[in-house]
Amino acid sequence: MAAGERLIALIAAADEVRRLREIAGAIRQNGIFMARYGDLLALQKRIVSAEARGEGKRAALLRKEYETALSGFSDVPAIAEYLTLLEELDAAVQEAVGIINDGIARD
Repeated sequence: MAAGERLIALIAAADEVRRLREIAGAIRQNGIFMARYGDLLALQKRIVSAEARGEGKRAALLRKEYETALSGFSDVPAIAEYLTLLEELDAAVQEAVGIINDGIARD
């Protein structure tokens, strides 16, 4: 097994990733959560679009709207845990990417 495949397998087997998948499944089965999640994704797209068009003020307003919506959404314990796990996983992946890039740069 190549190093990249071993890394992916190691990440996939982590307890945090298993818990993340478990919570994600529960969220997908809850119509209310999915609707709210869809609203958050739509807001994210609007923010990206406003930024791409150079509409800084609009993007800032949308970011505030997004943060308000997100804080209400993350009041649900399972959602808060999901978001925390997602942040932790993202940080770990970014750290791994940095380590890999440093190794490649040295070669």
